[in-house]
Amino acid sequence: MLVYTKSLIGLVSVLLIPVLVSGVYTMNRIAGIRGDIAFGEDFQNLVDLRNDTVAHLYYLYGQKQLSVREFEKGGNALRAALKLNPRLTQANVELALLAYEQNNDLEGATHFMEAEFALNPNNTDALMLASIVSFKNKDYNLARKYSRRVLELRPLDPKVTANLVELCRLEGRLDQGISIINDYLSRATLDRNWRLFLFKQSLFLLQLNREKEIFSRFKPIKNFSGKDGYIQLSMAAAYLKIGSPVEARWHMKEAKRVSGNELVEQLTSDPVFQVLLSKYSK
Repeated sequence: MLVYTKSLIGLVSVLLIPVLVSGVYTMNRIAGIRGDIAFGEDFQNLVDLRNDTVAHLYYLYGQKQLSVREFEKGGNALRAALKLNPRLTQANVELALLAYEQNNDLEGATHFMEAEFALNPNNTDALMLASIVSFKNKDYNLARKYSRRVLELRPLDPKVTANLVELCRLEGRLDQGISIINDYLSRATLDRNWRLFLFKQSLFLLQLNREKEIFSRFKPIKNFSGKDGYIQLSMAAAYLKIGSPVEARWHMKEAKRVSGNELVEQLTSDPVFQVLLSKYSK
């Protein structure tokens, strides 16, 4: 009996849905031709439901096209989705990202982000992109504002923290950068991002001539052999700063042995580290 009932429901659905869609389409056409006819709230809700459904299909199609790098088709589909359903907020974010990444169209990206903020001011994807666009426009105050808002909503997001830290570096607010990193380190789990921020903080400290804080943090470690490359390179930078290249080279060698050449090359490419190395490269 249960199987029969399910089959019947399925049959009714198959037969009814095309009729319903066709009916909505026909009445929608009539409504377009005879705008003076009032079809009532129920009919309008039905039309809205149809539009929302089609808009969502356009949105999914647009995402699919973007994923295979068909940017023009994807953008057109997303715009069609928004035309049918202006409340489809994530489409604004996708279009803003498309304008920024593919066309370097900062004005276009800003337009779609503002449309998104009017609907959802706490969309963290839009806030993050707004911070990046503001940063590229060299509007650091606005970039900081957006990043701090994202940080309030996603306090352990390493990308947001990295954005704020980079802003501090560019503006010379190193003490504030150190404070932001401390806040992240106190709450985040000990992973690759945690170690990377620890290393960045060491470079900030060196720029402020506070290398003693690096030694006081790491020197109590009894055996440095085998410690990860982030700690090793923090110590190497501190030894370079005080004019002890022999100790610095030992830590760099250990960093390569433990963490590999790729990590060492990545971290030592930082401009601060390069300045320290240049003193002993001759």
